[in-house]
Amino acid sequence: MKKKILGILLSLSLIVSLVPASVFADEDPMIMGDVDLDSMVTFNDAVLLQKYLEDDADLNDIQIKVADINGDGEVNYSDLTKLQSNLNLPESSITVIDGNASVARTEVNKAAYNTKVTITANAPSSGKKFIRWEVEHNSVSLADAFSATTSFVMPDKDVKIAAVFETSPESEEITLTIPYKTTVVQAGNVKPGKTTFNLGFINGDGTPMNIGEEGSFENVKVKASVTTNGAGNYSAKMTITGSVDQLEDLLGEGAYVRQIDAGKEGWKYDDAVWALFMIENSGNEDGEIAEMAVSDGTDADGAAGYSAVIYPTTYEDKEYSIVWTPSDMSFENVYDVSTDVEYDGAESGDSDKDSGSDADKSAKTGDDTNLALLFALLGLSAAGLVGTGVYGRRKVDSHMK
Repeated sequence: MKKKILGILLSLSLIVSLVPASVFADEDPMIMGDVDLDSMVTFNDAVLLQKYLEDDADLNDIQIKVADINGDGEVNYSDLTKLQSNLNLPESSITVIDGNASVARTEVNKAAYNTKVTITANAPSSGKKFIRWEVEHNSVSLADAFSATTSFVMPDKDVKIAAVFETSPESEEITLTIPYKTTVVQAGNVKPGKTTFNLGFINGDGTPMNIGEEGSFENVKVKASVTTNGAGNYSAKMTITGSVDQLEDLLGEGAYVRQIDAGKEGWKYDDAVWALFMIENSGNEDGEIAEMAVSDGTDADGAAGYSAVIYPTTYEDKEYSIVWTPSDMSFENVYDVSTDVEYDGAESGDSDKDSGSDADKSAKTGDDTNLALLFALLGLSAAGLVGTGVYGRRKVDSHMK
Protein backbone atom coordinates (compact mmCIF):
# COMPACT_ATOMS: atom_id res chain seq x y z
CA MET A 1 0.00 0.00 0.00
CA LYS A 2 2.78 2.33 0.90
CA LYS A 3 4.53 1.53 -2.36
CA LYS A 4 1.33 2.36 -4.29
CA ILE A 5 0.96 5.78 -2.59
CA LEU A 6 4.60 6.53 -3.16
CA GLY A 7 4.21 5.66 -6.84
CA ILE A 8 1.26 8.03 -7.17
CA LEU A 9 3.19 10.89 -5.58
CA LEU A 10 6.15 10.27 -7.84
CA SER A 11 3.87 10.29 -10.86
CA LEU A 12 2.28 13.55 -9.79
CA SER A 13 5.66 15.10 -9.22
CA LEU A 14 6.73 14.09 -12.68
CA ILE A 15 3.59 15.58 -14.25
CA VAL A 16 4.00 18.85 -12.37
CA SER A 17 7.61 19.09 -13.42
CA LEU A 18 6.59 18.78 -17.04
CA VAL A 19 3.99 21.63 -16.91
CA PRO A 20 5.41 25.16 -17.62
CA ALA A 21 5.61 27.37 -14.60
CA SER A 22 3.67 30.07 -16.44
CA VAL A 23 0.48 28.03 -16.11
CA PHE A 24 0.49 28.52 -12.36
CA ALA A 25 1.87 32.04 -12.33
CA ASP A 26 -0.21 35.27 -12.12
CA GLU A 27 -0.19 37.88 -14.89
CA ASP A 28 3.12 39.64 -15.42
CA PRO A 29 3.52 42.31 -12.74
CA MET A 30 3.15 45.97 -13.89
CA ILE A 31 6.39 47.86 -14.38
CA MET A 32 6.11 51.42 -13.07
CA GLY A 33 7.05 53.82 -15.83
CA ASP A 34 6.40 51.36 -18.62
CA VAL A 35 3.75 53.62 -20.13
CA ASP A 36 3.75 51.97 -23.56
CA LEU A 37 3.53 48.49 -21.91
CA ASP A 38 6.41 46.99 -23.86
CA SER A 39 7.92 45.52 -20.65
CA MET A 40 10.73 48.10 -20.74
CA VAL A 41 11.12 51.63 -19.38
CA THR A 42 12.71 53.78 -22.06
CA PHE A 43 12.75 57.33 -23.40
CA ASN A 44 9.67 56.44 -25.47
CA ASP A 45 7.68 56.11 -22.26
CA ALA A 46 8.58 59.70 -21.30
CA VAL A 47 7.52 60.95 -24.74
CA LEU A 48 4.16 59.12 -24.50
CA LEU A 49 3.54 60.39 -20.98
CA GLN A 50 4.18 64.01 -22.04
CA LYS A 51 1.80 63.65 -24.98
CA TYR A 52 -0.85 62.35 -22.59
CA LEU A 53 -0.35 65.32 -20.27
CA GLU A 54 -0.73 67.69 -23.25
CA ASP A 55 -3.89 65.90 -24.50
CA ASP A 56 -2.09 64.59 -27.57
CA ALA A 57 -2.48 60.90 -26.62
CA ASP A 58 -4.81 58.59 -24.68
CA LEU A 59 -3.88 56.00 -22.02
CA ASN A 60 -5.89 53.01 -20.83
CA ASP A 61 -6.45 52.13 -17.18
CA ILE A 62 -3.32 49.98 -16.89
CA GLN A 63 -1.14 52.63 -18.56
CA ILE A 64 -2.48 55.28 -16.18
CA LYS A 65 -1.60 53.06 -13.21
CA VAL A 66 2.00 52.57 -14.34
CA ALA A 67 2.26 56.29 -15.23
CA ASP A 68 1.58 57.27 -11.59
CA ILE A 69 5.23 56.85 -10.77
CA ASN A 70 5.25 58.79 -7.51
CA GLY A 71 2.14 56.92 -6.32
CA ASP A 72 0.06 59.95 -5.33
CA GLY A 73 -3.01 58.76 -7.23
CA GLU A 74 -2.64 61.37 -9.98
CA VAL A 75 -0.76 61.50 -13.26
CA ASN A 76 0.80 64.90 -13.72
CA TYR A 77 4.00 66.82 -14.49
CA SER A 78 5.78 65.52 -11.39
CA ASP A 79 5.42 61.94 -12.71
CA LEU A 80 7.05 63.03 -15.95
CA THR A 81 10.03 64.59 -14.20
CA LYS A 82 10.33 61.50 -11.98
CA LEU A 83 10.38 59.24 -15.03
CA GLN A 84 12.96 61.43 -16.78
CA SER A 85 15.10 61.34 -13.66
CA ASN A 86 14.85 57.52 -13.52
CA LEU A 87 16.02 57.46 -17.12
CA ASN A 88 19.01 59.66 -16.17
CA LEU A 89 18.09 62.27 -18.80
CA PRO A 90 20.26 65.38 -18.28
CA GLU A 91 18.53 68.68 -17.51
CA SER A 92 19.51 72.09 -18.85
CA SER A 93 18.27 75.61 -18.12
CA ILE A 94 15.89 77.65 -20.29
CA THR A 95 15.90 81.45 -20.41
CA VAL A 96 13.09 83.22 -22.26
CA ILE A 97 13.25 87.01 -22.54
CA ASP A 98 9.82 88.68 -22.80
CA GLY A 99 8.12 85.31 -22.65
CA ASN A 100 7.90 82.00 -20.80
CA ALA A 101 8.60 78.29 -21.32
CA SER A 102 6.36 75.37 -20.36
CA VAL A 103 6.34 71.58 -20.42
CA ALA A 104 3.07 69.69 -20.20
CA ARG A 105 1.32 73.04 -19.48
CA THR A 106 3.58 73.70 -16.51
CA GLU A 107 5.84 76.75 -16.58
CA VAL A 108 9.51 75.74 -16.29
CA ASN A 109 12.99 77.22 -16.35
CA LYS A 110 14.73 73.91 -17.11
CA ALA A 111 13.92 70.72 -18.97
CA ALA A 112 15.30 67.24 -19.57
CA TYR A 113 17.06 66.24 -22.75
CA ASN A 114 14.73 65.53 -25.70
CA THR A 115 11.71 67.06 -23.94
CA LYS A 116 9.28 69.09 -26.03
CA VAL A 117 9.28 72.69 -24.70
CA THR A 118 6.62 75.28 -25.58
CA ILE A 119 7.48 79.00 -25.49
CA THR A 120 4.96 81.88 -25.45
CA ALA A 121 5.72 85.57 -25.92
CA ASN A 122 4.37 88.13 -23.47
CA ALA A 123 1.45 90.30 -24.55
CA PRO A 124 2.82 93.28 -26.51
CA SER A 125 2.78 96.70 -24.88
CA SER A 126 0.74 99.55 -26.36
CA GLY A 127 1.83 100.37 -29.90
CA LYS A 128 3.90 97.18 -30.28
CA LYS A 129 3.42 93.78 -31.89
CA PHE A 130 5.34 90.48 -31.85
CA ILE A 131 7.67 89.99 -34.81
CA ARG A 132 9.81 86.87 -34.26
CA TRP A 133 11.97 84.80 -31.87
CA GLU A 134 15.74 85.10 -31.67
CA VAL A 135 17.68 82.03 -30.46
CA GLU A 136 21.11 82.61 -28.97
CA HIS A 137 23.88 80.65 -30.71
CA ASN A 138 21.26 78.82 -32.79
CA SER A 139 21.09 76.22 -30.05
CA VAL A 140 17.63 74.97 -31.06
CA SER A 141 15.37 74.88 -34.07
CA LEU A 142 11.93 76.39 -33.52
CA ALA A 143 8.78 74.95 -35.03
CA ASP A 144 7.78 78.48 -36.15
CA ALA A 145 10.11 81.37 -35.33
CA PHE A 146 7.43 83.93 -36.37
CA SER A 147 4.66 82.65 -34.12
CA ALA A 148 4.13 84.11 -30.64
CA THR A 149 3.61 80.53 -29.38
CA THR A 150 5.89 77.82 -30.71
CA SER A 151 8.00 74.87 -29.53
CA PHE A 152 11.38 73.14 -29.73
CA VAL A 153 13.04 69.92 -28.56
CA MET A 154 15.34 70.43 -25.59
CA PRO A 155 19.03 69.84 -26.35
CA ASP A 156 21.64 68.70 -23.83
CA LYS A 157 22.74 72.30 -23.16
CA ASP A 158 21.30 75.58 -21.92
CA VAL A 159 18.92 77.52 -24.16
CA LYS A 160 18.37 81.29 -24.33
CA ILE A 161 15.57 82.75 -26.48
CA ALA A 162 14.20 86.32 -26.81
CA ALA A 163 10.91 87.59 -28.18
CA VAL A 164 11.30 90.53 -30.57
CA PHE A 165 8.68 93.29 -30.70
CA GLU A 166 8.38 96.23 -33.08
CA THR A 167 6.13 99.24 -33.40
CA SER A 168 2.85 98.23 -34.96
CA PRO A 169 1.05 100.65 -37.29
CA GLU A 170 -2.19 98.91 -36.34
CA SER A 171 -1.49 99.62 -32.67
CA GLU A 172 -0.62 103.29 -33.09
CA GLU A 173 -3.09 105.67 -31.51
CA ILE A 174 -5.00 107.99 -33.81
CA THR A 175 -7.85 110.46 -33.38
CA LEU A 176 -10.79 110.80 -35.75
CA THR A 177 -12.47 114.22 -35.68
CA ILE A 178 -16.07 114.34 -36.93
CA PRO A 179 -17.74 117.75 -37.25
CA TYR A 180 -21.46 118.13 -36.57
CA LYS A 181 -24.02 120.85 -35.99
CA THR A 182 -26.61 121.36 -33.25
CA THR A 183 -29.56 123.70 -33.81
CA VAL A 184 -31.71 125.08 -30.99
CA VAL A 185 -35.24 126.20 -31.84
CA GLN A 186 -37.27 128.37 -29.45
CA ALA A 187 -40.94 127.37 -29.77
CA GLY A 188 -42.35 129.20 -26.76
CA ASN A 189 -41.98 132.72 -25.38
CA VAL A 190 -39.31 131.68 -22.85
CA LYS A 191 -35.73 131.87 -24.01
CA PRO A 192 -33.71 128.63 -23.51
CA GLY A 193 -30.71 129.07 -21.25
CA LYS A 194 -27.35 127.29 -21.25
CA THR A 195 -27.82 123.63 -22.14
CA THR A 196 -25.27 120.88 -22.90
CA PHE A 197 -26.04 118.19 -25.46
CA ASN A 198 -23.97 114.97 -25.66
CA LEU A 199 -23.60 112.25 -28.29
CA GLY A 200 -23.08 108.54 -27.68
CA PHE A 201 -22.70 105.22 -29.52
CA ILE A 202 -25.62 102.80 -29.64
CA ASN A 203 -26.18 99.25 -30.84
CA GLY A 204 -28.42 98.41 -33.75
CA ASP A 205 -31.36 97.97 -31.37
CA GLY A 206 -30.85 101.40 -29.81
CA THR A 207 -29.22 100.30 -26.54
CA PRO A 208 -26.08 102.20 -25.39
CA MET A 209 -22.68 100.70 -26.29
CA ASN A 210 -20.89 102.19 -23.26
CA ILE A 211 -17.67 102.87 -25.14
CA GLY A 212 -14.64 103.11 -22.86
CA GLU A 213 -15.93 100.70 -20.23
CA GLU A 214 -14.38 97.30 -19.51
CA GLY A 215 -15.13 94.80 -22.23
CA SER A 216 -16.54 97.44 -24.59
CA PHE A 217 -13.62 99.09 -26.42
CA GLU A 218 -12.28 100.08 -23.00
CA ASN A 219 -9.24 101.87 -24.46
CA VAL A 220 -11.26 104.01 -26.86
CA LYS A 221 -11.99 107.58 -25.76
CA VAL A 222 -14.97 109.52 -27.13
CA LYS A 223 -15.72 113.23 -26.64
CA ALA A 224 -18.84 114.73 -28.17
CA SER A 225 -20.66 117.59 -26.46
CA VAL A 226 -21.76 121.13 -27.22
CA THR A 227 -23.15 123.81 -24.87
CA THR A 228 -25.78 126.15 -26.28
CA ASN A 229 -27.28 129.38 -24.94
CA GLY A 230 -30.43 130.43 -26.73
CA ALA A 231 -31.82 129.72 -30.17
CA GLY A 232 -29.40 129.35 -33.07
CA ASN A 233 -26.91 127.08 -34.82
CA TYR A 234 -23.87 125.71 -32.98
CA SER A 235 -20.86 123.96 -34.54
CA ALA A 236 -19.27 121.07 -32.64
CA LYS A 237 -16.73 118.26 -33.06
CA MET A 238 -16.83 114.62 -32.06
CA THR A 239 -13.40 113.09 -31.39
CA ILE A 240 -12.76 109.33 -31.22
CA THR A 241 -9.30 108.28 -30.02
CA GLY A 242 -7.84 104.78 -29.98
CA SER A 243 -5.50 102.40 -31.74
CA VAL A 244 -6.05 101.75 -35.42
CA ASP A 245 -7.09 98.16 -34.86
CA GLN A 246 -9.55 99.15 -32.12
CA LEU A 247 -11.14 101.86 -34.25
CA GLU A 248 -11.33 99.45 -37.18
CA ASP A 249 -13.16 96.99 -34.91
CA LEU A 250 -15.53 99.76 -33.83
CA LEU A 251 -16.04 101.59 -37.12
CA GLY A 252 -14.81 99.20 -39.81
CA GLU A 253 -18.31 97.88 -40.45
CA GLY A 254 -20.10 100.95 -39.16
CA ALA A 255 -21.33 102.13 -35.77
CA TYR A 256 -24.39 104.13 -34.80
CA VAL A 257 -24.32 107.51 -33.05
CA ARG A 258 -27.20 109.46 -31.59
CA GLN A 259 -27.83 112.35 -29.22
CA ILE A 260 -28.34 111.41 -25.58
CA ASP A 261 -31.78 112.36 -24.26
CA ALA A 262 -31.03 114.04 -20.92
CA GLY A 263 -34.72 114.32 -20.10
CA LYS A 264 -34.64 118.02 -19.20
CA GLU A 265 -38.08 119.63 -18.91
CA GLY A 266 -39.22 121.67 -21.87
CA TRP A 267 -36.84 120.08 -24.39
CA LYS A 268 -37.70 117.89 -27.34
CA TYR A 269 -34.45 116.10 -28.23
CA ASP A 270 -33.60 115.16 -31.79
CA ASP A 271 -33.67 111.37 -32.10
CA ALA A 272 -31.80 111.20 -35.42
CA VAL A 273 -29.27 108.34 -35.69
CA TRP A 274 -26.15 108.51 -37.85
CA ALA A 275 -23.83 105.73 -39.03
CA LEU A 276 -20.05 106.25 -38.91
CA PHE A 277 -17.54 104.27 -40.99
CA MET A 278 -13.74 104.52 -40.84
CA ILE A 279 -11.79 104.27 -44.08
CA GLU A 280 -8.10 104.43 -44.89
CA ASN A 281 -7.04 107.33 -47.05
CA SER A 282 -4.97 105.09 -49.30
CA GLY A 283 -7.51 105.50 -52.07
CA ASN A 284 -10.24 103.40 -53.63
CA GLU A 285 -9.93 100.77 -56.34
CA ASP A 286 -9.15 103.48 -58.87
CA GLY A 287 -6.40 104.90 -56.67
CA GLU A 288 -8.39 108.00 -55.77
CA ILE A 289 -8.94 109.17 -52.23
CA ALA A 290 -12.62 109.01 -51.42
CA GLU A 291 -14.12 112.48 -51.65
CA MET A 292 -16.98 111.48 -49.37
CA ALA A 293 -14.69 111.40 -46.34
CA VAL A 294 -15.74 114.23 -44.07
CA SER A 295 -13.12 113.98 -41.33
CA ASP A 296 -9.46 113.19 -41.00
CA GLY A 297 -7.49 111.04 -38.62
CA THR A 298 -3.83 111.75 -37.94
CA ASP A 299 -1.17 109.06 -37.99
CA ALA A 300 2.21 109.10 -36.21
CA ASP A 301 3.79 111.19 -38.98
CA GLY A 302 1.12 113.85 -38.76
CA ALA A 303 -0.42 112.88 -42.09
CA ALA A 304 -4.09 112.26 -42.59
CA GLY A 305 -4.24 108.47 -42.72
CA TYR A 306 -7.86 107.67 -41.87
CA SER A 307 -11.24 109.31 -42.28
CA ALA A 308 -14.78 108.86 -41.07
CA VAL A 309 -17.73 108.77 -43.46
CA ILE A 310 -21.18 109.72 -42.15
CA TYR A 311 -24.48 108.27 -43.37
CA PRO A 312 -28.04 109.04 -42.22
CA THR A 313 -30.30 106.19 -41.15
CA THR A 314 -33.96 105.24 -41.06
CA TYR A 315 -35.75 103.21 -38.40
CA GLU A 316 -37.76 100.27 -39.70
CA ASP A 317 -38.89 97.02 -38.13
CA LYS A 318 -37.23 97.92 -34.82
CA GLU A 319 -33.79 98.37 -36.36
CA TYR A 320 -31.79 101.06 -38.09
CA SER A 321 -31.12 100.96 -41.82
CA ILE A 322 -28.38 103.00 -43.45
CA VAL A 323 -29.17 105.41 -46.24
CA TRP A 324 -26.08 105.13 -48.43
CA THR A 325 -25.73 108.82 -49.21
CA PRO A 326 -22.97 110.57 -47.23
CA SER A 327 -24.17 113.60 -45.33
CA ASP A 328 -23.16 116.09 -42.67
CA MET A 329 -24.25 115.13 -39.16
CA SER A 330 -26.71 117.49 -37.48
CA PHE A 331 -29.27 117.58 -34.67
CA GLU A 332 -32.21 119.91 -33.98
CA ASN A 333 -33.54 120.42 -30.46
CA VAL A 334 -36.73 122.34 -29.66
CA TYR A 335 -37.34 124.30 -26.46
CA ASP A 336 -41.08 124.78 -25.97
CA VAL A 337 -41.82 126.66 -22.75
CA SER A 338 -44.25 129.58 -22.43
CA THR A 339 -45.71 131.76 -19.65
CA ASP A 340 -49.02 133.70 -19.41
CA VAL A 341 -47.22 137.07 -19.38
CA GLU A 342 -47.46 138.99 -22.66
CA TYR A 343 -44.43 140.99 -23.65
CA ASP A 344 -44.62 144.31 -25.52
CA GLY A 345 -41.04 144.17 -26.66
CA ALA A 346 -39.61 146.19 -23.75
CA GLU A 347 -37.12 144.62 -21.39
CA SER A 348 -38.83 142.85 -18.53
CA GLY A 349 -36.96 144.91 -15.92
CA ASP A 350 -38.02 148.26 -17.42
CA SER A 351 -41.58 147.01 -17.77
CA ASP A 352 -41.65 146.07 -14.11
CA LYS A 353 -40.21 149.45 -13.12
CA ASP A 354 -42.82 151.37 -15.13
CA SER A 355 -45.61 149.27 -13.75
CA GLY A 356 -44.41 149.92 -10.22
CA SER A 357 -44.22 153.71 -10.80
CA ASP A 358 -47.74 153.84 -12.22
CA ALA A 359 -49.04 151.84 -9.31
CA ASP A 360 -47.43 154.24 -6.85
CA LYS A 361 -48.85 157.22 -8.70
CA SER A 362 -52.33 155.73 -8.75
CA ALA A 363 -52.23 155.07 -5.05
CA LYS A 364 -51.03 158.62 -4.27
CA THR A 365 -53.56 160.23 -6.57
CA GLY A 366 -56.45 158.54 -4.79
CA ASP A 367 -55.25 159.65 -1.34
CA ASP A 368 -54.59 163.30 -2.43
CA THR A 369 -58.08 163.66 -3.95
CA ASN A 370 -59.80 162.58 -0.70
CA LEU A 371 -57.79 165.04 1.43
CA ALA A 372 -58.43 167.98 -0.93
CA LEU A 373 -62.15 167.36 -0.83
CA LEU A 374 -62.09 167.31 2.93
CA PHE A 375 -60.09 170.52 3.11
CA ALA A 376 -62.40 172.21 0.63
CA LEU A 377 -65.47 171.33 2.66
CA LEU A 378 -63.82 172.59 5.83
CA GLY A 379 -62.86 175.80 4.05
CA LEU A 380 -66.38 176.39 2.83
CA SER A 381 -67.77 175.77 6.31
CA ALA A 382 -65.30 178.20 7.86
CA ALA A 383 -66.04 180.81 5.21
CA GLY A 384 -69.75 180.42 5.86
CA LEU A 385 -69.32 180.91 9.56
CA VAL A 386 -67.09 183.95 9.06
CA GLY A 387 -69.51 185.43 6.55
CA THR A 388 -72.44 184.92 8.88
CA GLY A 389 -70.58 186.56 11.74
CA VAL A 390 -69.63 189.61 9.67
CA TYR A 391 -73.14 190.02 8.33
CA GLY A 392 -74.66 189.83 11.83
CA ARG A 393 -72.20 192.40 13.20
CA ARG A 394 -72.97 194.80 10.38
CA LYS A 395 -76.69 194.43 11.03
CA VAL A 396 -76.27 195.14 14.77
CA ASP A 397 -74.15 198.16 14.06
CA SER A 398 -76.79 199.44 11.69
CA HIS A 399 -79.53 199.27 14.28
CA MET A 400 -77.40 201.01 16.86
CA LYS A 401 -76.79 203.88 14.60
